Amino acid sequence: MTNTNPVAGSGTDAPKIIWNEAQQRFETEDKKAYLQYVIKNGGKVMDMIHTFVPSSKRGLGLASHLCVAAFNHADANSLPVIPSCSYISDTFLPRNPTWNYLLYSEDKKSNLSPSLFSFLLPLLSPWQCELQMAGYGRQTMWSESSNAGRANSAHLPACGE
Repeated sequence: MTNTNPVAGSGTDAPKIIWNEAQQRFETEDKKAYLQYVIKNGGKVMDMIHTFVPSSKRGLGLASHLCVAAFNHADANSLPVIPSCSYISDTFLPRNPTWNYLLYSEDKKSNLSPSLFSFLLPLLSPWQCELQMAGYGRQTMWSESSNAGRANSAHLPACGE
């Protein structure tokens, strides 16, 4: 698969970036500059582990072009990204924060934000919440009619706060 990225380049000057699926990398046509990745979690997460540009080609924006091609691929394939490579996490993403929506997060268990719980908690009567689940450092809330095994857990402030 070939991917030329007009976003990172300046028109026709953008280098051609090739997806080398067999070697799990995005690379320039001459294969000298590349972004290496690993697919994790049963094919559901893309871990970008290394970006390399030889000294003879540095300063041309190749690393950025490689990143954009890889992020475009992740986006098109609904793959969250782990930016293990220090260039990606420390340089590319701070300069291109529009890609942050693709970053992998292990904490996608609840759609309810802690601020929503903080708002709702004072409205609950004391019998509806229990402080500190043993060993987890979290709080659990449920009504009398539910059982503890079906409790919705989240990081919550203490009842009545």
